[in-house]
Amino acid sequence: MKNLLTYLLLLGLFGCTDNEQYKIQFEQVDWLKTGDRVTINGLDVGQVKNLKLDDEQKILATIQIGPNIKLTKGSTFTIHSDLLGAKHIEIALSDSKELMDSKEIQKGTIQPLDTTEFKKLTPEQRDSLIKHDPVYRLADTVFQMLKNDKDDKDEKN
Repeated sequence: MKNLLTYLLLLGLFGCTDNEQYKIQFEQVDWLKTGDRVTINGLDVGQVKNLKLDDEQKILATIQIGPNIKLTKGSTFTIHSDLLGAKHIEIALSDSKELMDSKEIQKGTIQPLDTTEFKKLTPEQRDSLIKHDPVYRLADTVFQMLKNDKDDKDEKN
């Protein structure tokens, strides 16, 4: 009996978390999936808990944010993709002092296809990565081939 009471007490302590869930509506999710990360300024703060079609035939993502993370009204939700295609939701917190209502459905966006972390590098950093990292070297080669192909097609027109 004592073990049962101890178990129930521990279950109550660890089962009751301050995790908050929010719902974000996206036009499409670009292969985001349940379990993908949710970040603020690159720090993991939660994960995608559920994805489903809503009544408007849009995707409704439920995210769970860790304890003590307070989202402010006006914060934005953007699906980002890394160089290898892994997805995550990045939250950009607003400067508002008013907290976001977790029951209100938020609108999310997708990072534009032509913006990558690769372009944010200085020319020196980019050259160093291409020289020393085979993944970046391959990506640069592919980007250059695509650019040259596009330039050739533009010249013919």
